[in-house]
Amino acid sequence: MEFLVDSQGRFYFLEMNTRLQVEHGVTEMVTGLDLVAMQLAIATGEPLPLHQEDLRIQGHAIECRIYAEDPLRGFLPRSGRIHVFRPPQGENIRHDVGIYEGVEVSPYYDPLLAKVLAWGSDRQQALMRMAWALSHYRLDGVQSNLAFLQAVLRHPAVQTGSVTVDMVEGLDMATLLAPPAEALLALLAALATGALGFHDPWLALGPWRVGGRMHLVMEHAGEELTLEAQREWEGWWTLALGEHKLRARLSSPRPGQVMVEGEGSTYTAQVEALGRGLWVTIGDRSFLFRWPDPARRAATAGPKHRLGHDLRAPLNGTVIRVMAREGDVVQAHQVLVIIEAMKMEHNVEAPVSGRVWRVRCREGQQVEEGQVLIELAPLGGEEP
Repeated sequence: MEFLVDSQGRFYFLEMNTRLQVEHGVTEMVTGLDLVAMQLAIATGEPLPLHQEDLRIQGHAIECRIYAEDPLRGFLPRSGRIHVFRPPQGENIRHDVGIYEGVEVSPYYDPLLAKVLAWGSDRQQALMRMAWALSHYRLDGVQSNLAFLQAVLRHPAVQTGSVTVDMVEGLDMATLLAPPAEALLALLAALATGALGFHDPWLALGPWRVGGRMHLVMEHAGEELTLEAQREWEGWWTLALGEHKLRARLSSPRPGQVMVEGEGSTYTAQVEALGRGLWVTIGDRSFLFRWPDPARRAATAGPKHRLGHDLRAPLNGTVIRVMAREGDVVQAHQVLVIIEAMKMEHNVEAPVSGRVWRVRCREGQQVEEGQVLIELAPLGGEEP
C-alpha cells in the first residue's frame, strides 16, 4: 500500500501493488517469512501457510538501494564496467545483488545494481548496522550513490524518522558529499608512509624536492580535489586543502592503518587499495578516491569558444531527438538534444546563448558521456 501523509496526519492513498516490491526484503526481515517461496507455492495451488493472526513483526529493518547514478548531477544514470564489487558480510546484514565484478552496466535498463538491508532490535540499531554496512561497501567502475547514502543516513531527519518527500531537494549536494579534510590527510598519510605496502617515491623526496611543495590530485564523486603538502622532518607535514591549512604528523602504526596528529586532534583511519580506487574509512564513513583519468579529462576538456561552450552528452545513451540546425540562434537553457538512457529521457540544454556552428550528432546515434553533440559559436558570427 502506498500513501502520503501531510503535516496534520491525514493519509492520502496512492496505489496498491499486488506483486513483490523492491522493498519486500524489509518485510521478510521483520517477519521472518520468505515471500518469494510463499508466492511460488501459492502459484502451484498450495494454500497460504498462515493466517493474519499468525503474523509476528519483530524489530526494525532498513533498505538502501545501490544505484549507478551521479548525485551531484541530478542523479543522472551512469554506465560502465564494474571493476570492484565486494558487499560487506555481517550479522543481520542482507544483500540482494544483480551484478558482479566484470559485468557491464548498460544504458538500456534501470540503473539499480543491488540492495543492502540491515535489521536491528530497534530503529537505532538498524541505523547503526546500515551505517557500518555502507562504510564497508566496496564498489567501483561506475559512478554510484554510495557516498550519498552514507551522508543522508546521518541526516537528522533520517535519524529521527521525520523524512519528507522534498528533503533531498533542499540538500546542498556538493557540501553534503564533500569529503572532510581528514579523509584526504589520511590518504596522503597512506601514500607517504607506505601503509598500502608501497612507497610513493615522489612523496618520499620530502623537503629536498625542488620547490619544496607537493600536489596530490585525486577524484572524489567525480570532482577533482587538490591537496598541497610540504614534508618536513620526523613525519611532520605542512598541508593546505583550499583555504584549510594545518600542520600534522603522519604515521602508519600497522599496514592499512594511518594516524594523523595535529592541531589538538588525533585520529586513525583505514586505507585500502582496490582496483583503481583508494578507500579511506574513518569511523562509520568511507570515501572513495581515484587517480584522475587522463583519457577522460582529455575527452571532456577540449577547447572552449570565447563566448560559448560545446554541448556535450551528460551520460551514455541514444540520441532520440535533435532540436537545432546549423545556423540557428539559441538561448541559454534551451533544450537542443534529447538523450534516452535507462528508460528515461534526458534534456541537454544550451549552457549559454549562441549560434549553432556545427551539429555533431544525429537521431538514433549512440553517444558516450562527454561526447560533443553540438558546437556553439559566439553571436558575433565568427568561426569558433
